[in-house]
Amino acid sequence: MGRRSSRYDEGLFVVEGELLVAEAFDAGWNVIEQFQSIDARDQFRDGPPVSFLYGDDFKKISDVMSPQGVAAIVSMEPPAKLTKTTMTWCVVCDSIADPGNLGTIMRSAEAAGASTISLVGNCVDPFSPKVVRASAGAVFHVQMRLADTYEQLLAQEVRLLGLTSHHAIAGKSPSSLYDVATSGRLGLVVGSESHGISQSAPIHEWVTIAHVGRSESLNAAMAATVACMYVAHNREATR
Repeated sequence: MGRRSSRYDEGLFVVEGELLVAEAFDAGWNVIEQFQSIDARDQFRDGPPVSFLYGDDFKKISDVMSPQGVAAIVSMEPPAKLTKTTMTWCVVCDSIADPGNLGTIMRSAEAAGASTISLVGNCVDPFSPKVVRASAGAVFHVQMRLADTYEQLLAQEVRLLGLTSHHAIAGKSPSSLYDVATSGRLGLVVGSESHGISQSAPIHEWVTIAHVGRSESLNAAMAATVACMYVAHNREATR
């Protein structure tokens, strides 16, 4: 699944639902236009123009089965406070294809205090409605680098930790996540749901999350959440 949406060339994306539209406004994003169903209570903000639609017409533009009756078109250009964010540690998403997974990873990364989310390879569109909803508004609060490469990360002296479920890579066993250093300019790499991270990727250290259940591995979003929270806890404890 590609990263582009119908409005990607225009630099715009759609946000739907009262809470998410409010998040976009409150986080300082540029809201271009608002839409509201005429049978919903007034939820629009002063400033951007508002178009009122009948309920059935609103459903035609909605991406959900039971729309809340409020939506907005937002510029993809983030507010200055995000573009000026200093790199501390980041989450690197390598070819994450599922919108729910990418949105959940964003939510966990932002909750854990990651400064940046870097999208490497062919990730799903981070501004698609399903990703925005799954992020629970995190998309508005963490800097995203949309077309990063490993080379760019290495040039910034980011140490890359690659999450893997394999027992061995290049003849070596990965380290336990709980045994590795997490200080400094760190990049936590989460690979695609079907193929993981390529073994040719310039990973500095491969790590795994030990578990005792029958499942072979956690899914991408679950693994990222566990790893993000551990990194956040460990970095706080070693300050």
